Amino acid sequence: MNDNDIYKIISEELLKQNFEFTRYFLDRFTLIYENEKIKIERIDRDDGENIFVYVPIKNEPFYLRFCLNKKQQDIHDVDTEPGVKLFLWQTSELLSLKELVSIDELNPIKTWNLGDKHPRFSDLLMDNSGIKYEPNSEPDSLEDKISLLLNNIEKSRNVGLFFENEISFNIQCFIDYYYENQLLGNFILSRGIVKKMMQFNIEIEFNIAAWGKSF
Repeated sequence: MNDNDIYKIISEELLKQNFEFTRYFLDRFTLIYENEKIKIERIDRDDGENIFVYVPIKNEPFYLRFCLNKKQQDIHDVDTEPGVKLFLWQTSELLSLKELVSIDELNPIKTWNLGDKHPRFSDLLMDNSGIKYEPNSEPDSLEDKISLLLNNIEKSRNVGLFFENEISFNIQCFIDYYYENQLLGNFILSRGIVKKMMQFNIEIEFNIAAWGKSF
């Protein structure tokens, strides 16, 4: 199935509402349309015989998810998918921001320099340099996002300098569920991921919340 086929199948389900979940959901939430076409945030074809389609919801951090069968070319399941945001914070008390960015080789979404004014306390100065990085802003699982992040760190040609300059790594994770329809905390970190996190001495912080209107 190409993208046009998928858009057609999803649009037809939203119009006819063959799945009871679709009917209940559309009674309570508003989807996003662009030029009269349903907005699709991501089409995931990497799951064997299934295709997962993630549709954003107006003013909500989670997604409406459609599961399509590749061979039968139809929808098998409609559900919600938690929104997962994953950020890497890297800080150093020894390096300037310029030095930190040159070692890191990532594209930060936020930066600060040693000695900058503190963003919340005007009488304080930052005691380190730091960057904030988001490896993947699209809908995806927690494990896949962490794997991508760790692989990017591991592939860096300057990876040895992380340890020499005592650069601290912290992962900040936000998981936003639809509170009526999903169990909270249903995620797994593989041994391989945990091993890599230990290798880089990475701390991880989880922020888990539930949102939305009850069915």
